[in-house]
Amino acid sequence: MMIGKRAYIRLFPKPFGFGLFLAVLALLYAGGLEIFRKRNNYFIQEINQDVYNASNISVFYQVPIFALLGLSEVWTSVSGFELAYTHTSDNMQGLVTGLFLMTIGLGSFYSTIWTAIVRFKTDWYPEKPVDTGHLEYYLFPISGITFILFVVYVLVFWFRRTWRTMQPFTQNDRSHDGT
Repeated sequence: MMIGKRAYIRLFPKPFGFGLFLAVLALLYAGGLEIFRKRNNYFIQEINQDVYNASNISVFYQVPIFALLGLSEVWTSVSGFELAYTHTSDNMQGLVTGLFLMTIGLGSFYSTIWTAIVRFKTDWYPEKPVDTGHLEYYLFPISGITFILFVVYVLVFWFRRTWRTMQPFTQNDRSHDGT
């Protein structure tokens, strides 16, 4: 239900961009934490006669990463579903929702390909020992790509002049078919 034309127009675009921005922050924090983890002091830990260099950093340093990524997911997903249900006709809602979910699937597919390439062609993500890898080299490019997507989103949002005149489709609106 729309509270008012002005409130509605401001509600849709901002959450998606805010979600992308939170994802950039989470990835930058994760890369920085990886650098900090490798530079921090280690202690030797033995588990089942296997020796590991265990980090002195608490696992709770990862909480902001998961919190930011979770909030990012919420902000972007809600915005996408809002677009699918408020700016399309009843007949097209399923198709637009499917297209939105398809982009999520394609993103996961490309992420899997990127991870496989990084894992087999570089030393960024070694099997053992993990401390010799460069996971930050993996995280920073992804944050850069996400930031580029954020900038593109903001530019499209700012330069789209017709956005202000866009209204949600209602059952009583017959102007689209000429009747």
